[in-house]
Amino acid sequence: MDLSAKIKLLRHEKELSQRELAKKVGVDQKQICRYENGDSLPSIIALKKYSKIFCVTTDFLLDDNSNEKLEGFGIKDRELYTYCQTIDKFP
Repeated sequence: MDLSAKIKLLRHEKELSQRELAKKVGVDQKQICRYENGDSLPSIIALKKYSKIFCVTTDFLLDDNSNEKLEGFGIKDRELYTYCQTIDKFP
């Protein structure tokens, strides 16, 4: 999964609109759309903000090697790992 797909997926999991995410990251809503469409790449500063907002590492956001184990859990599928993170946050 590439960066643009991860941003979109994580935004949906956090139930944020593009406008809400843009405000948190400090960019324009149109820029979030460009990131999610793969038309533009976020700056390093924006990536750091994404990692804090989504509670993931910058390595997770940038690395699209789906065979690598994630965060010591032994999960090889990044999308599954992201879903597991979401479930862990439920009360």
